[in-house]
Amino acid sequence: MKSHYCKAERSFIAYEGECNWCGEKEAPVPDKQLVREFFSPLQHRRLVNLFQALNGLANWWRK
Repeated sequence: MKSHYCKAERSFIAYEGECNWCGEKEAPVPDKQLVREFFSPLQHRRLVNLFQALNGLANWWRK
């Protein structure tokens, strides 16, 4: 079982082989459990905040 970000559903979904909604065969995204094994909750929150800030900066730059 793999998971990926489905553009059609706009969320992470689990699938086997090929996504049923968008039909794309994307590289699998690491499962949330795998991320939790490597990072403590505080480290995970800091990473999420960092990427949200970077995304906001990128969106501002594109204007």
